[in-house]
Parts: sequence; C-alpha cells; structure tokens
Amino acid sequence: MAINFQVRAQVVDLTRDRPKAEDKFWVDTNVWLWLVYPAMTVSMDDRRKRLCDSYLRYFRDATRAGSALHWCALQFSEIAHQIERTEFEAAKSGGVLGSDPKFKEYRHGSATERERVTGLIQGAWQDVCSNGAGALSPALQLDGPAAETAASTIAACALDGHDLFYLQNLQAAGVTQVLSDDGDFCTVSGITLFTIHGGVIAAARSQGKLIRR
Repeated sequence: MAINFQVRAQVVDLTRDRPKAEDKFWVDTNVWLWLVYPAMTVSMDDRRKRLCDSYLRYFRDATRAGSALHWCALQFSEIAHQIERTEFEAAKSGGVLGSDPKFKEYRHGSATERERVTGLIQGAWQDVCSNGAGALSPALQLDGPAAETAASTIAACALDGHDLFYLQNLQAAGVTQVLSDDGDFCTVSGITLFTIHGGVIAAARSQGKLIRR
C-alpha cells in the first residue's frame, strides 16, 4: 500500500538539480552508509543500487561544487548499529555462527571478529568525518530539554526518535537542506528535502510542494 505522505517540506528531485557552492546540506545516515560502507549495497537489487548510485553521484557533484555536507555526532550510533547488524546477518547467512545464532553471542563470541567489526565501524566513521564539512554547529545537547522538545515535536511531523533529535540539531545550526531517501522528512515544514524517493516526489507534485531551482 502506498504511503500517504502529508508534504510540508519543499521537495527537490535531485536527478533534476545541480548542487551549488552556497548549498549547506545535512546528509542523512542512509547516504553516509552507502558512501563509506559498501557492504550495505551488496544484497540490493539492481533498481535499489541505481538509486544509491544517484545519491552518491549527487553527493560527489556537491563536493565538487563546493557545497557544505554536514553530519551530526548522533549519527555515529546509527552507523555503528547498521554496520554491526549487517556483519552479523552476513555471518549468520554464511553459516559460520552455528545454528540459531544470537546477536549478543556474535558481539561477545570472538575477539578476532569483534576487532574486525569495530575496525569497520571506526574506519567508516573516519571516512564520514573526512568526506564532510564537519559536524553541525552548535551541536545538540542530549539533555532533558532536548527530550521534551522531541516529545512535543513528534505530533507535528512523522519522524522517528533519532530523526527528531537530528531535526533539533538542524534547526539550531540554521541548516534547512536535507539530503535523504527517508520520506519521513517530507513531513517537516521549513526544510528542503533533496531526494529521489518516488512516493515523496509524487506526493509533493500533487500537493504543490515539488520545486525546481
């Protein structure tokens, strides 16, 4: 069933856009992972791989154009989790963990494997830091007021918990451009979502929110 997106953001089809030197993007975790952890794309079908290639092509065009491509520190938790989970699933499907392996057993079962996985995580994060324009500044303080703001914001837009904190960081840093395949961001007013998410683009077009620059 198609997702019923209520589009509040401005939406740009990035396949019809050229990045500019003055652009300041926050790059969502999905795009960073495709860039710094190629194993994320191994099991994808050809259509999904072409989608990933489109985001990475836009990312590299933005780099060449001199655009700022930002991350925030909280994204490390998502990147670390996704890499560890992907490596676990690969080991499980390869039959090297025995019958009915558990994730916690994988994490603690082999010092050699743990060293390899943590090396992947550290290397990926180093690549994020070296490819981007730095963390959003000021950084979000994950404290009581931030949690209260997230709890009050969740009724106004369809974001998950991590993304609610990302949104606060964006707002504090004055960054309004988001590069992401996560359609949830189209429900946020005051930002411009650069995407090729087909459902979002169709909804934005029908709701008068699809723009060309």
